[in-house]
Amino acid sequence: MYYLEKQCEFLGIRHRVIYNFISLEAVLPATVVFLSFGIHRQNIMFRFYRGIFILVLFYIVPIYSTDECADIKNCTFNDGKYTVGSKSTDPPRMELKTTKRTVYPKSTIGLHCGLCQSNPASTIEWLFNGKPLIFQGARMHKTSTKCQETLFLLTALSEDEGNYTCVARNKYGEANSTTELKIIGSGCSTECVLTDDGRRKVGTGLGPPKMKVERIFYINIVTNNMVTISCGLCESNPPSTVTWFLNGIQLDLNKNGIRVISGQCEESLYFQALKNRAGNYTCMAKNDLGQANFTTKLNVWDSNLNRPMITVKLEAQTGTIHGNAVKIGSRLNITCTILTPNCAKLIWSWKKNDQLITQNETQYRQENGMNPCARKLVMIEKVTAASTGKYQCSAVGWHKLHLKAPSDNDILISAVPCFRGFYCPQKLQEAKRCPNGTFSMQQDATNLTQCELCPTKARNKTLLAKNPEVASIFRINCPYYTVPETSDNHSGLSHGEIASIAGSLIALVMLVILAILYGMRNCRDYKKLIYRPQKDIQIEIPDVPQSADVFVCYSSKNREWVHGTLFSNLRAQHFETFIDFIDFEIGVPIHQNIVNGIYGSRKTIFVLSKDSLKSYYARTELSQALAAGRQTGHQVIVILYEKCKVPEEISNIVYLDWTDEEKRDHFWEKLYDAVRKPLKSEVAV
Repeated sequence: MYYLEKQCEFLGIRHRVIYNFISLEAVLPATVVFLSFGIHRQNIMFRFYRGIFILVLFYIVPIYSTDECADIKNCTFNDGKYTVGSKSTDPPRMELKTTKRTVYPKSTIGLHCGLCQSNPASTIEWLFNGKPLIFQGARMHKTSTKCQETLFLLTALSEDEGNYTCVARNKYGEANSTTELKIIGSGCSTECVLTDDGRRKVGTGLGPPKMKVERIFYINIVTNNMVTISCGLCESNPPSTVTWFLNGIQLDLNKNGIRVISGQCEESLYFQALKNRAGNYTCMAKNDLGQANFTTKLNVWDSNLNRPMITVKLEAQTGTIHGNAVKIGSRLNITCTILTPNCAKLIWSWKKNDQLITQNETQYRQENGMNPCARKLVMIEKVTAASTGKYQCSAVGWHKLHLKAPSDNDILISAVPCFRGFYCPQKLQEAKRCPNGTFSMQQDATNLTQCELCPTKARNKTLLAKNPEVASIFRINCPYYTVPETSDNHSGLSHGEIASIAGSLIALVMLVILAILYGMRNCRDYKKLIYRPQKDIQIEIPDVPQSADVFVCYSSKNREWVHGTLFSNLRAQHFETFIDFIDFEIGVPIHQNIVNGIYGSRKTIFVLSKDSLKSYYARTELSQALAAGRQTGHQVIVILYEKCKVPEEISNIVYLDWTDEEKRDHFWEKLYDAVRKPLKSEVAV
C-alpha cells in the first residue's frame, strides 16, 4: 500500500488528506480491462469517465516510477535519533522492505537499516524473528551514520540464522525493513562418508540429495586471482555422484586447468579467475531417489579496482598534543578522511590495538564530520594512560556488484603526563615549553624549576647516547646547540691503515679475476652447445626397451608447472611418462640417464622457455632427442611455455602455444592427440 499525505488549506481549516492507493501491479491490469471493455462504446458519459480515469492514472504512475531514496538529503543523527528530509509530518520510510543474505559460517556481515524519510526524528530498534534482539557480547555491535544504522555480526554462527528487522518509529508512525539471513550448512547433517567410487553419503535418512545452499550464490572477483567454488551436500542417502556444469555444458575437469578438492561433505573447484571463465557454475548431486542442483554465478572484473585513499590525523587543543604524544586529561579527536567518488556506500569501522571499537564503549564516541561521506572521527573525551595504543580507521567501498575494496590506515598514540622539553602546571590544561637556554627530559615536569640549563658539549654526547630525541629538543630550546662531532680530533687514517685496506682490495680483485677465468673454462662446452647446437651429434643407440610414451625435457626453474600441471595431466591420460625426478636411476651418470630416457620413449616433449634456452641439460637433452629423430624416427613435441626466441634447430617444428589463454581449452586435446599419433616406424606397411 502507498500512502500519500497532503496538507490542504480550505476555508482557513488545516486538513490532512491521506490517499490510499493499491499497488501498481493491480492498477495496470485494471486499466487494461477498463479501456478494453469500452473500446467500442461511443456514449458521452463513458468517454467522460475514461478521461477522468486516465488523468488519475497519470497522477499515480509517476509516484510509483520514482525512486523514493534516489536523493537523500538533510540527514542528522543526534541523541540516538535519526532525522532525514525536510518534511515535519511524515512517518519514517525505509530504503528496502525485504532483502535476503547468504553467508558462510564464521564470516562477518553487516545488515543495513537505511532511512529515506524521517521527520520528526525516529528511533531504531532491532528485532530477531519478531522479538527484541539480544546482543551477543562482542560478537555483535551497531554503527550509526546520519542516514543509516548498521548491525554487524562479526562471527556469524548457525544460531544467527533468521529474520532481522529494523523498526524506525516517530510520533506519526513506523516503518520496518527485514533481512532474511541464511547461514550455509545450518541444520545439515555432519555424518559424511566419501565412498571408494567417489560418491558421497550424508546423513542417515533415505531421500534424494539436498544442497546446503538452495538459492543462487554470487562470487565477484578480480581477474587473475584464485577462486574457490564449493558444492556442499546437506543430505544424501543413498550416496550421490557430483557433476559440474558451466553455463549448462558439462565441465571436463581434465581440460580446463581446474583443480578438484574433494571433501567428505563437499567438493570444490579451485582455479584462476579469467574473463573467459565467468558464468554459471552448477553442481548436480544425483542418487537413486532424485537429484539436486546448486548454482554459483561467477563475475570476473578487470583489475582496475580503485581503493579509497585514507588519511588519519590527531586534533586536540593547542598545548595538549606534541607529535603523536597526547597529554593525559585532555580531549582528543582522531579523524579519518577518505577520498573516493562513491562515498555514499562506505562502511566505516575503528579499531584499537586490532580490537573493534563498538558503540557500547563509553570512553569513545564515534561521529561523522561535516561531510558524513568523507570524514569519520572517534572522540576521546578524557585521555588516560589506557588510551595509549594503535588506532586504525577502516572503510570498505563497493565496486560494481558488491566487490569489496577495503582500505585502512592507522596511527600510534602515546598518552603522557607531559612532553619532553615542556612542563605542565597542574592548574593549566596546556603544556608550557621550557624557556630558551633550558630543557627538560622528564615527561612529568610540573613547574619551571624542573627545566635544566642546556648542557655542555661533553654532556651532549652522553645524553645523545641515552636518547636520540634529545637532539630535536636541543635544536629548539638551545639556539647555540650544534651537533656533536662523532669522531676524535684527527679525522684521517694512518698510513698503516691505508696500506692494509689497499692490500685487501687488491687481493679481492685478484680472487674475482681467478673466479671469472675458472668459470669461463668450465662453461666453454656449455657455450658451444648454446650458441652452436650439436646438429650432427652421433650417439650409439643403447639397448633399452621402448616402454615410455614421452620423455619430458625442461628447465628446473619451470618445475612447478611441469610437475604440477603437465606431468599430472599426462598421467591422468594414462601416458607412460619418463621424467627425471622419478625415472633417473641412482648411481648412473646423468648423460646415460638422458640417453636411456630418450631412446626408451616414443617421443620427447620439450618445454620451451627463456630458462630452458639457458639450461645446459635442457639443451643437451634437446640435441640428443633431435639426433635420435634422425637415427630412429624419434619425434620432438615443442610446448611454448613463455614468449621467447625459438632456437634455430627447432625453428621448423610447429609448436603448442601455452601462452594463448583464449585457446588454452584446446591445448590439452591437441597435446594428447600429438602423443597418441603413431610414428612413421609404427605404421604397418
